[in-house]
Amino acid sequence: MSMKKVLGLALLVAAFVVVGASRANAATAQELQDQINALLAQIGSLQGGSSTSCYSFTRDLTVGSQGADVTALQNYLAAKGYFNVAATGYFGSITAQAVAAWQSAAGITPAAGYFGAVSRAKYNSMCSSTPMGDDDDNGDDDDDFSAGDGEEASLEDYRASDGNDTDLEEGGSEQEVMEFEFDVNDADVEVQRVEVTFDFTGTNSGENDPWKVFDGATLWMDGEEVASADDLSDEDNWDEQSGTDVYSFRFNGVDAVVGAEEKAEFVLSVDVQDGVDGANTAGANEWDIYIDDNGIRALDEAGIDQYTGDDTETVELSLEEAGGDDELSLSESDDDVDAMVLEVDDSANSDWQTLAKMQLSADMDIQINDFPISVALNQSGANDETYNDVVNDLMLVIDGEEYDDFDVTGAGTATATVTFDLDNEDVVIGDGDDVEVEVKAEFKAISGTFDEGTTVTVNASSGLFETIDAEGVDSGEDLDSTQLSGSYEGEEHTLRSSGIVLALVDTNAESPVGSDEAQAEFTIEFTVESFGADYYIEKNAARDATGDVDEGVNFVIEDSAGTEYSTTTVTVTSDLQKSGNTNGDTATHYKVSEGQTRTFTLTVSLDNEGASSEGEGYYRVRMTGVAFDEDGAGAAADYVLTTGLEDFKTGTKKVDDADVNN
Repeated sequence: MSMKKVLGLALLVAAFVVVGASRANAATAQELQDQINALLAQIGSLQGGSSTSCYSFTRDLTVGSQGADVTALQNYLAAKGYFNVAATGYFGSITAQAVAAWQSAAGITPAAGYFGAVSRAKYNSMCSSTPMGDDDDNGDDDDDFSAGDGEEASLEDYRASDGNDTDLEEGGSEQEVMEFEFDVNDADVEVQRVEVTFDFTGTNSGENDPWKVFDGATLWMDGEEVASADDLSDEDNWDEQSGTDVYSFRFNGVDAVVGAEEKAEFVLSVDVQDGVDGANTAGANEWDIYIDDNGIRALDEAGIDQYTGDDTETVELSLEEAGGDDELSLSESDDDVDAMVLEVDDSANSDWQTLAKMQLSADMDIQINDFPISVALNQSGANDETYNDVVNDLMLVIDGEEYDDFDVTGAGTATATVTFDLDNEDVVIGDGDDVEVEVKAEFKAISGTFDEGTTVTVNASSGLFETIDAEGVDSGEDLDSTQLSGSYEGEEHTLRSSGIVLALVDTNAESPVGSDEAQAEFTIEFTVESFGADYYIEKNAARDATGDVDEGVNFVIEDSAGTEYSTTTVTVTSDLQKSGNTNGDTATHYKVSEGQTRTFTLTVSLDNEGASSEGEGYYRVRMTGVAFDEDGAGAAADYVLTTGLEDFKTGTKKVDDADVNN
């Protein structure tokens, strides 16, 4: 651009100022200054993007924004070839598209066309000189700060708070331990010195010399590094303060400018050494950190030093060994399977059956190298069943992936420990994730190796879970027992080649029509499915807590806490009915043919009239067993099903010996 054109533009700016001064009622002095800055920026862009084209953007710009800073942005984008229309000072869709194109070229993601903090930082890094102006309310140019010709400032309302990383980890760098801020009033300041104090509060087994704990520290303002202390492992860089184990270090030459009526916001991060004494002992390495009352020094525009800080605004730090944040917990899955009858074959291996569903939850990314479980069998007949007799194969399913490489300890006993080998499988539970773990089994033929009614249960006690081989992905450290928590206790499943399967349909608890509150009627509706053979269920019901008497259905009456109601002065009647056809029923038994499903209703009536006050309360009915046999003849049942009945219970109903409203 020729010198004549530059001079002409300069004269235009001067004329604009004169005209603007005569129109003070139409624009504030700040608005005029902003427009001058924009014109100066345009001069810079016309000069081919020289250093004077830099502009100090101090707010986020998006669709709908207006002002001189929008004009400056449009001129900058035009100089770069992204904005091909005249600058208007209004941020519209064309400007947004130009910003997005510039962001994409500058490597900013997402390139959304929003000119925010990340875009401002990128613009500043691409601009080679001091910005020409700003949009601060006070009109000051922060980065052009100079002392000796301005107003005196005051630093007010200092406060400190925890950073993101007050639980420090060995070997960790740039762990943000403290945030602190204060208000700058009346004039700009340049923060030049910050002194940070460390007060050791740990135990005797900890390391109380900070130069043996910390490697370095960094001070940040608005996401930009403004100072660093690189060699805190040198004792000479620490000053001992009054009191025991109290030391401080200084950030000198901070050179962070904060405008008047603005808030100064800083973040302190530290680097921690490896191999700190006592790092694996809880409470051994703890520190209170703070900035003393005069720990921050800033120079104001009048050339006067201003101070702030507050030694009562403390942050507590604790140090743990590398991987100390790594944690893994085990619990029951929300989709865990209920106790059930598992169908096995009398001449071949069974299909795969689900025995358990657990949940693993991780803090930090955790890699699982092996996973132990316990498989317990409960013999029901003459055979002395062992793991080898019953289980043909096992499978672990983690987050949908199948793993079948495992070792068995105690395979010749009724309780075996099965450890799945995942070392080469890259099984990682992500930080904050909850992952389902499913255990599936394939059972041997029942004939000759184990008895009908043998039960199987999968468990993972807390002691067993603590032996899991797991490590932190980032730390590379093995998790110890303190970092492993939880347990799992599975349901007891019954193995049968033939038998019955129950399913709950509905329950009810109410006072019979026309009765008083001393009477209640409870019903449980359920289905019975026969497999492998025809089965018969006796046409009666009886109270029995163990559920193993030779009745059709056994039940108990209990309160809401599960305590059995055994008062003998009340009258209890019960009835068992089967709906649908009566084909094959005998005088004493209901028949359920193989492959068929029939619906039954258990009704229990309770009459508490005249009972002692101890018998009053809220009660419910719970089924404890269903007896079934193969021929429907005689009083003795061949089998009794007692597992998987936990949910076969009614709601509670209040009974009394007088008319009492619920």
